[in-house]
Amino acid sequence: KIDCTPIKNSLEDWVAKRINNFTSYLFNEVTFKLNNVEMQMNEVNEGLKEVSPDSENVSQELKDVLGYIQTVRTRKHVVKNMFEPMRATVKLLTKYGRPFSEEDNKALTDAPQKWEATCNKVDKVSESIQKLQTAEAERIRARVRDYFDTVLSVRREFQNQDAFNFEKGIEAAFISMGDQYTVLNEVETKIDMLTSEEKLFECEVKSAAYKRKIELCRN
Repeated sequence: KIDCTPIKNSLEDWVAKRINNFTSYLFNEVTFKLNNVEMQMNEVNEGLKEVSPDSENVSQELKDVLGYIQTVRTRKHVVKNMFEPMRATVKLLTKYGRPFSEEDNKALTDAPQKWEATCNKVDKVSESIQKLQTAEAERIRARVRDYFDTVLSVRREFQNQDAFNFEKGIEAAFISMGDQYTVLNEVETKIDMLTSEEKLFECEVKSAAYKRKIELCRN
């Protein structure tokens, strides 16, 4: 007669470890997602405010508020559809001996309502700043249009630099390339900033075409 007890014990230990690894992963995953959503809601609700047209720093305040609005709207449906699977996972973990604390269960129960309230606040604030946003968006469009001349000027200067002049020496060519490299970096940084503003204020992104003209100088 063969004693299968050692094999049975080994299999039971292996299964127990696998179950523990899996339940630990699920437990940590739910905890991380719940904490992440909680922190995001707290940050948005603390930072989200109506912007006064009389403020000394309207432009920056608009950028801050629109950043929060963009964050919530980008994740609105993803977060909303997250709660039901999380509740199902908590139920499964409880079944296998990994229950959540009463505080975490309450946080998960309250989270959908809190997220809905946050989304409603975003819509309310978004409506209140519409006129200011439109005015700032027009100023951004004007800055983008005005910067086009700078891009064309940099492009011309690049094409006429000493590095392309065979009558100049090698040293002059290297100095010229170094100077142009610095200028191109500065222009690309400015273009990236304009592009970011266009996206944030929901403008048509035209500055990206400027970036391609500068990239031609590198190729």
